[in-house]
Amino acid sequence: MGKSRALSIVVATAAATLVTGMTSAPAGAASTYDPAPAKSGAAWLSDQVTDGLVHNEQYDFDDVGLSIDVALGLDAAGKKPAVVKEITKAVSKNVAFYTAFAPSVYAGPTAKAAVLALSQDKNPHAFGGVDLVAQLEDRVATAAPITGRIEDAFDPTDQFGGDYANVIGQAYAAQALSLVGSAKATSATAFLLSQQCNKGYFRQYFTVDKTRADQSCQGAPRSERGASTDATALAVLALQDVKGSKAKGAVKKAVAWLEDTQLGSGAFTDTGKSSGATNTNSTGLAGWALGAAGEAGAASAAAVAVRTLQVSATNPCSGKLAEAAGAVAYDVTAYEDGLVKGIKAKTSDQWRRASAQALPVLQWAPRGSGALTASGPAGTVSGGDTFSIALTGVAPGQRVCVARGAQSFEFVPGRKAITKVTLQAPHGTATRTYAVYVGGTQLDVAVRVAG
Repeated sequence: MGKSRALSIVVATAAATLVTGMTSAPAGAASTYDPAPAKSGAAWLSDQVTDGLVHNEQYDFDDVGLSIDVALGLDAAGKKPAVVKEITKAVSKNVAFYTAFAPSVYAGPTAKAAVLALSQDKNPHAFGGVDLVAQLEDRVATAAPITGRIEDAFDPTDQFGGDYANVIGQAYAAQALSLVGSAKATSATAFLLSQQCNKGYFRQYFTVDKTRADQSCQGAPRSERGASTDATALAVLALQDVKGSKAKGAVKKAVAWLEDTQLGSGAFTDTGKSSGATNTNSTGLAGWALGAAGEAGAASAAAVAVRTLQVSATNPCSGKLAEAAGAVAYDVTAYEDGLVKGIKAKTSDQWRRASAQALPVLQWAPRGSGALTASGPAGTVSGGDTFSIALTGVAPGQRVCVARGAQSFEFVPGRKAITKVTLQAPHGTATRTYAVYVGGTQLDVAVRVAG
């Protein structure tokens, strides 16, 4: 097996990825939510697609799994239907290679491809010449103690072979099989539900020992019960398409856990622990799940946290990210690195994944309150003293850039919108003009300075 093929498999099966694009736009979007973040994010993501697929420049392969994520993210956000159609067509042409490489068959990718087909009203029994339903059903275990668990088929002599199936793939499987009315849907769903621990979260990985009598999260060794924000969010989204009181009860518990672990900033860590580092992947997925479950306030808070790490429209503070308006950085470090170095081949994969997973929650990004205005101090400011420019109409999570001459300063909001920025006046008597950039709008503010 070549390096490109092996990398494609690992990325497709081990990374946390998106689920269905069947969630509708949030109610009240016309008056409550700002369409700009999702629009710019969708535009940047669409530009990452070439002939229907996202190409990984670092390792030189077409990433079918990430391409599906982009399609589902765009679809969930209600953006770029022509691009979604293009991706779906390209994925169908590559689906046999993506889901199987004889003698290996990959359960998670098979399930995810089936979800894409279903979201685009394509026949999953004949998608790109592959019966994804039959292929997936064959990967659902039928013998105790792992009845219902998805498994990868693989060649044990292959150095890259292994069973990469996990709870995220199980969520796709339960969703896809339920939507098509498969006889395997009940057992696949039951096994998914058993991966929810008592506190309400879902773990990301199955019990390592397949012979252990109790394969549930609660029955696993303590070291294998770790919480996963991503898996929990994806399970919530998948279970929207599963009928029955048990699925509804699991969603309720998972949503409660997500709300309990959301930080004051609106962001999430990948484990739900407040001591961990936040990232836009987990925040985006959790916020999307909360919004789909009707928790608009929590979803809006998550959208604000994501927006603080979205590249704004080109302005003097954009640095090397000037051509990447709409892209979402994985975290603060990635954003700051991008300002200096731009998005390179080695970092593009992380930017694309973060942007795809974060895009749907931006539907819940709140608008600014009132008209966009900027006003400086009424009187004269002494050189060397600080002064403030008052702002109205800035949206929560929206960055503000202020420039004068060759100098520029970017202000990053917390959970609340920026209402003023404070700067130091230069020495010398003159009227100084400061250009204030909010999104794609520039407002000029004149400040009188003396001394």
